[in-house]
Amino acid sequence: MTLSKARLKELEERWRHKRGAHKSVGTALVSIVEIPANMADLYRSFYPGPGRPKGLRGRAFMQELTRLALEWRDPRIAQCARALLELGIVNKRGGFTQKRGPNADTLKQQAATQKQQRLADALARVRTLRKRNPHMSEREACTLVVVDLGWGATRRTTKLEFEAAAEQLRNASRARKPLGKPTRG
Repeated sequence: MTLSKARLKELEERWRHKRGAHKSVGTALVSIVEIPANMADLYRSFYPGPGRPKGLRGRAFMQELTRLALEWRDPRIAQCARALLELGIVNKRGGFTQKRGPNADTLKQQAATQKQQRLADALARVRTLRKRNPHMSEREACTLVVVDLGWGATRRTTKLEFEAAAEQLRNASRARKPLGKPTRG
């Protein structure tokens, strides 16, 4: 069973709708388990992942914190800027240092573990779909799972993001298949 162009177009529309729903609600497809209770509200709203955003510049960030501290006359904002300097996250000239916090490795490890778990769950869905419908192709099963989860591609390609995400799941499915019975020599 193969996907017709019309069926593929219909699935892509469903996928776009799900992707839009994830973005508009602000739900994250990943979540870090160990979040201190006093930071949970910030995490849900702003946490981009374990790495620093590429375009973020320390000097501009510190200037904005200083401006906000003066504009709002709120000592908490000034304390934030001072804490960044005291911890060595930002140097005296305002640039970010390479210093990492004590939980940086834990956050990266948790994110990688969750990524593997999401992939394993998606592959289990693919196997279940194919088991329920033996005539369903692997390509169609992967496409349906990508649509259902609202996944996007993890890297930029020349293909449509939707098709690239389905292809990545299909490649992962192929890689995880058992090699079969060993041959007798």
